[in-house]
Amino acid sequence: MIVSHRHRFIFLKTKKTAGTSIELALSALCDRDDIITPLAQPEDEPLRRGLAPQNWRRPGLVPAAYRGMAELFNLSRKVFDFHEHIKAEKARRFLGERVWNSYFKFAVERNPWDRQVSYWQFKMRKIGAKPMTLAEFLQMDYANLSSADIYAIDGAIAVDYLVRYEHLGADLAAVLEHLGIDARLDLPNAKGEYRRVGDYRDQYDGATRDWVARTYATEIALCGYRFDDPEPRKLDGKVRRSSLAA
Repeated sequence: MIVSHRHRFIFLKTKKTAGTSIELALSALCDRDDIITPLAQPEDEPLRRGLAPQNWRRPGLVPAAYRGMAELFNLSRKVFDFHEHIKAEKARRFLGERVWNSYFKFAVERNPWDRQVSYWQFKMRKIGAKPMTLAEFLQMDYANLSSADIYAIDGAIAVDYLVRYEHLGADLAAVLEHLGIDARLDLPNAKGEYRRVGDYRDQYDGATRDWVARTYATEIALCGYRFDDPEPRKLDGKVRRSSLAA
């Protein structure tokens, strides 16, 4: 997650959608009072184009007390601080209605059948797990990679713009133009080396294809994905000109 107060944008980081590369690049646009959350994979930090993680710990007595309890009992701090895959509802609550409603909010989404293959390959090579077929991988507790609640609230898209992973460069350029930022994002290749298969459609049978359709039904309905076509048919790549408050 990145919040830029000078440029008035909020980037919500979805999963396996080049989010780490985008976050690393966007940090070059950030100032000292902006929010930059830490990466789950700290080895990617040397690729960061700007400032390091900062301001992600929320101020105040209550968050500080929770942090103390989390450290004492070895609990996750994601409950009360900003973090990289924070959900839209929590981000809105933590930032407040004024910032949430007046800043330009964007995220990235990707064809879920393609994303699931990428995630399978990432887990097999990154974690060093025993080799598994895609069907075996889908039986794992961690196989569900749903990102809908990162950019949607109560089943409706809550951000101003969904970047299409399939048109990443053009859509990110549209975001910068919309924000009035005269720059080009320098995207590092974070985690991209773990993909080792070709067309995602060749990895599926009927059962695994249906698993994705059921598991990611919300994303599929919101964006118009189909198995045989990577394009999100309900997204056109155009930024709504009314979406950036004055």
